Amino acid sequence: MAVLFSSFSFKDYTLLLLAVFLAVFYGVTQNPISLDGGHPYDSMSYYNMAAQVAAGEPIAELRPFAFRLGLPWLVGTFFPDNLDFGFRVVNVTFGVMASLILFVYLKQFLIRNSTVLLLLILYITNPQGPLRFSHYITSYADPPGLFFVLLLLLLSKLIRKLDWKSILTVTLVGIAGCLFREIALCGVLVFVYRNCFHIDGRFPYLHIVSGRNLRLCLFPLIASILTVAAVHLMVDGSGAYQYTTQMMGVVEQLAQQPTIFLLSWLTAFGIVPVAIALGASKAMGQFLYDNQAVAVFLAGSVLLALTSGFHTDRILFWAYPAVLLLFGFLVENHPVTRAGLGIRALFFLPIISAQILAHRMWLPIPDDPRGELFGAGAPEFAVLAPYGDATLAHTYASAMMAETRHVLLIQFTAVAIYLGIVLLIHSRLKIRPETS
Repeated sequence: MAVLFSSFSFKDYTLLLLAVFLAVFYGVTQNPISLDGGHPYDSMSYYNMAAQVAAGEPIAELRPFAFRLGLPWLVGTFFPDNLDFGFRVVNVTFGVMASLILFVYLKQFLIRNSTVLLLLILYITNPQGPLRFSHYITSYADPPGLFFVLLLLLLSKLIRKLDWKSILTVTLVGIAGCLFREIALCGVLVFVYRNCFHIDGRFPYLHIVSGRNLRLCLFPLIASILTVAAVHLMVDGSGAYQYTTQMMGVVEQLAQQPTIFLLSWLTAFGIVPVAIALGASKAMGQFLYDNQAVAVFLAGSVLLALTSGFHTDRILFWAYPAVLLLFGFLVENHPVTRAGLGIRALFFLPIISAQILAHRMWLPIPDDPRGELFGAGAPEFAVLAPYGDATLAHTYASAMMAETRHVLLIQFTAVAIYLGIVLLIHSRLKIRPETS
């Protein structure tokens, strides 16, 4: 870790400390959910597992939650007398460490400190992110899983030449990550692609970069897969859960209600995906071609969201390293960012306002006291997000009423049209960039 931060300036460290300070204290403003003692839905399984560890009992819980051993084991081992506090400490710690890794990761691609700070603020204030949600529902297993995926993405970028030392490092990180949550395998797959494959316009399009690299990368890949398999064999997972059955159910739901998938991007990231789509250019395409691991990770995240679970919004949030990076690329490279002050204000002030509204940044995540995650009805009113007498269900595109989804999509579309008009005016007037 010291090597990663060795090239940072005093200004870099100042920005990083500001972000961490905001992360820790901003999350405290989030009220815990009142349902089921603060452990509703899936989180009850993780809480039960931690209680079993604390009591010295073998873990036996519902699938697939029973296979995510790392977090309940940590909490049950080191906080046996206060599991709630333990979950909060461990998950917030993983969230803070992820913010540090995200800082380093973004600095590999972006130039301006101000851009990286902006992206860190978007990560910290996201309701799906661990630094808000860990205070709302303490016992859930996303934060450590997301941390290990991000760490593997960073290693994919930093490791220039494979040797046995780097392979051992990635192997150990992959094994550890898969003990917490199987999504860590996605980070290993991105590492394998980054070092072994390349796509270009020549048949057969997907090319092996190095046979030696491919042989070396088999070690972390096989070790991670074996870790997942070993956990499934060792742990007594009960229930009728089958991944293929759930996958087909998710695909069927999204096929019947495609607006869920469309709106999930906006509930997961606010107005950011709209800005990225409007600002897409040849330069952004070239950036993704030059950094194909980012594109592969983003494509894999979309595939997971289409097949893995009914909380599409939450699963799409797992793509945050790629989505935030693309927004950062837009901020640093789109011509509108070098336009006159007036055009920049017309473009960015509505984006800032829309983002604040979409993520309800000054409000806690709404409670769900009656457990109405589905069938909660309509919120009192909606302005890019639910307001008034709202519950948790109203904040998820995958759970809200179809009428509410349509209202929110119309509102986001109106913002998109406005931003598109501003970009069109800027293009037609051929505004000369300001010189720095």
